[in-house]
Amino acid sequence: MKKLLFFLIAVALATGANAQKKAIAQARTYIKSGKDLEKAEKLMNDLLRDSANRDNQKIWLALGDAVRMQYEKGNEKLYLKQKYDTTALFNNAKKLFLIYESFDSIDALPDKKGKVQLKYRDKHAQILNAMRPNLYNGASFYLRKLDYKNAWDYYDIYLQCAEQPLFTGYNYAENDTLMKTAAYRALFCAHRMQDMDKTYKYLEMAEKDSSLLDNIWRYLAETQIYNADTTAYVATLKKGFGKYPAHPFFFPRLVDYYNMKQMPDSADLFVSNALATDSTNTLFLFAKSTILLNAQK
Repeated sequence: MKKLLFFLIAVALATGANAQKKAIAQARTYIKSGKDLEKAEKLMNDLLRDSANRDNQKIWLALGDAVRMQYEKGNEKLYLKQKYDTTALFNNAKKLFLIYESFDSIDALPDKKGKVQLKYRDKHAQILNAMRPNLYNGASFYLRKLDYKNAWDYYDIYLQCAEQPLFTGYNYAENDTLMKTAAYRALFCAHRMQDMDKTYKYLEMAEKDSSLLDNIWRYLAETQIYNADTTAYVATLKKGFGKYPAHPFFFPRLVDYYNMKQMPDSADLFVSNALATDSTNTLFLFAKSTILLNAQK
C-alpha cells in the first residue's frame, strides 16, 4: 500500500512538473511572437497561485516579460499618437513594479552554498526607473478623476521605491524632487478616503514641504476626528494654531471642542492667550465676547 501511495505521489508530481513546463513554454512562445501577451500573463499568474511555484524564477521572469512587452507596446502607440487605452499603460506599469519587486526578494535568496548572487537587480531597476514617471502620471490621472483609492495606490508604489532594496543606489528620497508632492497628494487621497493608517503613512515626508503644512494638518485633523481619535485631533489643532494662528480652520475648531466638552475655563484661557498674540483679531474678539456672554459677563 505504501509503495502504491509513493508511486501515485511521484506520478502526480511528474504530471504537475510537465504541466508547469508546458505552461512556461507556451508563455514563452506567446512572448517571442509578441502576440497573446495577456494569455502569457494569465498562464504565469495561474502557476503562481500554487505556493509551490512561488520561488520559481522562470515563472516570474516570463510574467515580467509578458507585462513589460504590453507596457512597451502601449507606450509606443501613445508616442506615435495612435489610439490606446491610457489606463492600460498605467496599469501595466504598476503591475510590473509589483512583479519585479516581488521577484527581487527571490533573486536575493542565497544559493546552495549560501551566497547571494543578484543576477537581475540592476537590469530590472533600470527598466523600472525609466517607467517610474508613469506611476506618478497614473496617480495624477486617477486623482483628476477623483478616484482616490487608485490614485493612492499609485502614489504608494511610487513612494515605496525609496525603501525598496531593488532601487539601492537611486536614493529617490534625496534625488527625486517630486517625492514631497507625491507624499502630500497621497495624504490628501487618504484623507478623502478617511483612512487613518494611509493618512499617517507618508505624513512625515509630506511635512517636509513647509509651504503645505496648514493643509496637511487640516487634512490630518479631519481624518482624526472622523476616526474618533479625539486626543490626536486636539493635538493637531493646537499644533496648527501655534504655527497658523490666523488660519480659519484651527482656532474655531479648538474653541468648538472646548465648548462641546463643556470646558469654559479652558476655552477662555485659550482665547485669552490667542488675544495676547493679536489683540485686534476679529475672530478672537468674537470668540471672547461669546464666552463672556455665555458666562453672563
